Amino acid sequence: TRPDSTISFVHDKIRETLLKETPDEIIRRMHGQYGRHLEATAPSRVFDLAYHFDAANLHDLALPHSIEAAKLARKSFSLASAESQLSISIRAFRFASERDRHVVQMMMADVLLLQGEYDGCQVWLDKAANSATTKLEKAGTALKQGDLFFKRGNKDYAALRYEDSLGQLGHQIHHRRLSMWWNLAKEIGSQAIHSLVPNRCGRLGELEDESEAMVLSLYSRVAHVYWYTRDKYWTLWAHLRGLNLAENYEPTDHLAQCYSEHAPGMTLLRWKSRGLKYAQKSLKIRQNLNDIWGQGQSRNYLSIFLYSFSQFEQCVRQARHVVEILERTGDYWEVHIGRYQLAAALYRLGRMDEAVKQ
Repeated sequence: TRPDSTISFVHDKIRETLLKETPDEIIRRMHGQYGRHLEATAPSRVFDLAYHFDAANLHDLALPHSIEAAKLARKSFSLASAESQLSISIRAFRFASERDRHVVQMMMADVLLLQGEYDGCQVWLDKAANSATTKLEKAGTALKQGDLFFKRGNKDYAALRYEDSLGQLGHQIHHRRLSMWWNLAKEIGSQAIHSLVPNRCGRLGELEDESEAMVLSLYSRVAHVYWYTRDKYWTLWAHLRGLNLAENYEPTDHLAQCYSEHAPGMTLLRWKSRGLKYAQKSLKIRQNLNDIWGQGQSRNYLSIFLYSFSQFEQCVRQARHVVEILERTGDYWEVHIGRYQLAAALYRLGRMDEAVKQ
């Protein structure tokens, strides 16, 4: 026994033997008793609470703790842990509200998407689409469907889903060429004002509206997919639209995303100094936010920018950082993009053996 009167086993075999000889009903009761003890004395230990209540078949008590634990695991990119906690939540679905079921379905789809399990992700997205009731939930589901189409290589369908999601949030995209030119001119004017009078940025304070945050994410995705499916003017419009909206608020991960995309965006105009400046601003915001995945993504776009301007040695250094960071976060699609960029730069430098290994 320990000084605090708790018991610990110094040998796993002793523990296994005792558990084998203990009836299942008693084990479940012990899990429930310990879960209630933790709930009263250490309510922040959500992972343990979810585990013990689930093992006790007290699924209604496990549900809120498993959802919270899954969110914490996802935030730290512990994807296997997040999936395990979501499985506990799924076993408690009969006690869950409609909203909680939708949240769990979306989180499971997100985790599987990051792990590259696209078929499983599709199954949960279909369920989430059926359980979505509000405009925000429907927009979020369409956004994630767009992400799945994009990562599967179907850029045209991804664009349609992103546009549908924006429409759900009141941002209709007009496909007439004349409208695009007019909107592009307005966004160029707005960005010119933000660049010349930077103190106008952040005038709306903190970004707290969930739907507005989703709009910023969507314009970023639309610009990304337009890079592949439309010409540079459509891409530039979508990018500047998202950038101008994001600059109305204090620095967020959305602004950092826009700044990171501004770097390769400036390759369309061959504006090297501005692209490099915004890539560095993006990385600084993400370092200040302690956003590990974001730092990898910012460096990824910086490596693309450097490659475009034939800065191959610098591209290799950044791309190596990208692979190292993103492998830790488990985002396999982004890792593959980083490895491709690294291999392309090594090829340009004539380092063929290293390029082939990537």
